[in-house]
Amino acid sequence: GFTTSDEARVMVLAATNRPWEVDEAILRRLPRTYEIPLPNESQREGILRVLMKEEPLARDMMGTGQ
Repeated sequence: GFTTSDEARVMVLAATNRPWEVDEAILRRLPRTYEIPLPNESQREGILRVLMKEEPLARDMMGTGQ
């Protein structure tokens, strides 16, 4: 825009669960790709703990009575 600094940079980040279905035109415009593996069991548990930290849970949920 008119007020954007000449030093300003734009980064576009895209994510998908189906990389094999991404259109070739998109891939040409996003030249770098990174494959992030699925989380293992302990990583999934950590993600659930973060997401559920404010939720009231039964004592036996998540194995620690939180």
